[in-house]
Amino acid sequence: MMVRPTRNKMGGIMEGRLHRVVIIVLGILIIVLSAHLVMNVMNQDFFRTADAVRLSLIILLILLLCSISISIRRSYHMSLLEWFGDFLSEIKSELFGAVILTFLFSVFVGNVEQTQKETNLKTDLIRQLGSRVHDTTIFAAEELRNHGRGLPWIEDGTLVSAYLWEANLSEVNFYFANLQKAILGSANLQGADLSAACLIETNFKGADLKGATLHRSNLRGANFEDAVLFGADFSQAYLEDTVFSPPQLLENQFDGSTILPDGTTWVLGTDMSIYTDPDNPNFFRTSDAYSRINQNNGCI
Repeated sequence: MMVRPTRNKMGGIMEGRLHRVVIIVLGILIIVLSAHLVMNVMNQDFFRTADAVRLSLIILLILLLCSISISIRRSYHMSLLEWFGDFLSEIKSELFGAVILTFLFSVFVGNVEQTQKETNLKTDLIRQLGSRVHDTTIFAAEELRNHGRGLPWIEDGTLVSAYLWEANLSEVNFYFANLQKAILGSANLQGADLSAACLIETNFKGADLKGATLHRSNLRGANFEDAVLFGADFSQAYLEDTVFSPPQLLENQFDGSTILPDGTTWVLGTDMSIYTDPDNPNFFRTSDAYSRINQNNGCI
């Protein structure tokens, strides 16, 4: 004799199947959303173009679906109303944690995006600073001075080792700039203000510095071979181990606080040819003192 399942048993079977279907659907949604999130993270443009709020909501939705799925798995014998009340009582702490997580993620992505934007802007401004168009370089120098956290970009090391070969930098304001190891060969620096600048090991080979101000600048190890220095102001400058070419140096370019390539202080009547003329019997070779003076790498 065939025993037909009672209505309660039929209801239990249908409810169990419904639970399984719901869990399968939630699982598929979680997989799809997780795949979408992973693809966005793996995208090389993610941190530059991602909408942090949208992705945070995806994470929140994934966590919420996981919680619902787990809750359903534990509630086969509950009515819908009982399950909903139980779910709400359990989800409070989980939801709070999820909100905190998504907030932190939004902050992280926002910071990364901001950093990437700053990096791109720096790169663009350095490129403009190396231009042969005077208005472009003036604008770039002003922008580098106007941007920065704590120190302006023009001072914080952004321009260290910058390639500015043949740039038109006449009358540009490089006051307090950090141009350490920058390549300024053949650049036009006529009338430029390089006062108190960090110019350690900077390459000025063949550059035009007529009338430039280098007052109090740190020029240790800088290279002025074949550079035009007529009227340049080296008062109080630090020139230890700096390379010059004859006949560049005139007495009116220095003062009693200027430190010369051999580490001595300039005085009236100093024979400057000992730093520029290899035929001078007292010629000072900068390489002889380099190992000694290279102990201090910072700007003064």
